Parts: sequence; C-alpha cells; structure tokens
Amino acid sequence: MLVIQGDLKSLKDGRSRRILPRWVDEYVEMRAAAAEERWAS
Repeated sequence: MLVIQGDLKSLKDGRSRRILPRWVDEYVEMRAAAAEERWAS
C-alpha cells in the first residue's frame, strides 16, 4: 500500500517490484520526523 500511495519508492524489475533498504530507511526517518513534530507541538 505504501508503494501504491507513493509514500515508499520502488522499482519494477521484470514482474517483481523491488524496494531498496535505503528507501525503507528514508521512509522510516520521514515518519519519525513527522511524529516528533506532532509531539513537539
């Protein structure tokens, strides 16, 4: 769902969809920063 929504990057490799570990790390960092902002306000 995250890929479909455009929240998580992926690439098409034949019939498979690949997600690089660094893209997962970027997504987690983005979510953590958003959570910190919510707690700070």
